[in-house]
Amino acid sequence: MTTPAATPAVTAAQRQVSTLAWVSASLSALVVSMNLSVMSVAFDALGTSFPEAKLSTLGWVLSVYTIVFGAFLVPAGRLADHLGRRRVFLVGLVIFTIASLIAAVAPAIWIVIAGRVGQGIGAACLVPSTLGLLLDALPVEKRASATAAYSVLASVGGIAGPTVGAYLVDHGGWRSAFYVAPVFALASWFTGWKSLPEHRSRRTGPLPDLVGAVLVIVSLTALSFGILQSRAWGWTSPKVVSALLLAVVTVPVFFARCARHPVPVLPIQLTRIRSFAWSNIASAIYGMSTGALLFGIVRFLRQGWDYSLTDSGAGIIPLALASMSTASLAGRAGNRFGERAIAAPACVVIATGMTFLAFRLNGTPAFWTAWVPGAALIGAGMGITYPMIGSACVRNVEGADLSVASATNRMTLQIGNAIGIAIAIAIIGDAKGHDIIDPMRHAFLVMAGLALVVGASMTMVGRRSFAQRY
Repeated sequence: MTTPAATPAVTAAQRQVSTLAWVSASLSALVVSMNLSVMSVAFDALGTSFPEAKLSTLGWVLSVYTIVFGAFLVPAGRLADHLGRRRVFLVGLVIFTIASLIAAVAPAIWIVIAGRVGQGIGAACLVPSTLGLLLDALPVEKRASATAAYSVLASVGGIAGPTVGAYLVDHGGWRSAFYVAPVFALASWFTGWKSLPEHRSRRTGPLPDLVGAVLVIVSLTALSFGILQSRAWGWTSPKVVSALLLAVVTVPVFFARCARHPVPVLPIQLTRIRSFAWSNIASAIYGMSTGALLFGIVRFLRQGWDYSLTDSGAGIIPLALASMSTASLAGRAGNRFGERAIAAPACVVIATGMTFLAFRLNGTPAFWTAWVPGAALIGAGMGITYPMIGSACVRNVEGADLSVASATNRMTLQIGNAIGIAIAIAIIGDAKGHDIIDPMRHAFLVMAGLALVVGASMTMVGRRSFAQRY
């Protein structure tokens, strides 16, 4: 009598990643990424509700989420690896929900900003925790597909944010955007509580370095603060210069501490992994390009073509649809051919779309003949590029460090977003009406150049070994 072959151990682990677990991860990815951009269309409505607030103060409703989210990603990822990813994930959802409700009922602008701070902290707990849980339960050769699927949702959520935000603000006011977020967060909590497997860290002993975590937060906050306030105060402002200097000074101190601490925030060995290092460089530059893009698109459609708020938000749809259509193929293609072989050509497609728009757009609205073709090219390239960046980042990382690795990759993206927004503001400025056409053309050309640099960076991540392909 033939004894049935034993089921490989990895199959049991894979079964833990149930449908409900993927639903929970998907909902959290969408709510986090949409919150990065959903408020970008709400400035006018916020100004109406809080007429005493200055424009720079209103701007912090958008930027403070990016700052706090980016600053807390690495510490939250390290804590998730140490304390348990499921626990940190569920706590993050609770924090995010409470903060959203605080912002929704806020009677003053500073309370809205405080709510956004809480959202950023909660969101930072979600990204590394949930992705680490899912990746750790899969074999190495399956991680590209898993990362691609998660990155698709994050990318589409960020791209669709202005569209969703415009509809909500037009039909329910800016507060409705904060009321909707807890619905998705609670749904993610209940599905995750029932299905996500707990990760038991192999680490024992003290918690990760708290001083190192503070250095991360200080550096990213100072950098983002300096960049985002540069237009209002000027690059030579003592406050801006001091903030940027503080950001620069804390970086080597942080790495020095990581090199000698027994439980560092960032395992220093990760920076020696070629695919990890170059994918994070690519992530930062990609963030610069997309940050400038999403900031400038709605502004151009509103000012240059005089579209309504809802129509301006709907202008993102061609880009989002194209991104979704190509992203569904990215994981399998990356598994078979390697990330660099897929990402580099995709970046050329992005640059082509941006260059097309730079030379095709003018003061006469041409949605179908100019905007849709250019946006479709950009979206098609983005749908492939971002998943491949995330896949290359975790490809050679050990399971115990997956959360902090994915957190670092997302952190570099947020740094890039902040810089990209600053670039867009510096180029576009306060231009309105047809005066925005030429600055927007220049912005598209800058973004095209950045996309090509991303492609060049991805060629440096190295080849996948044969064992990592299938």
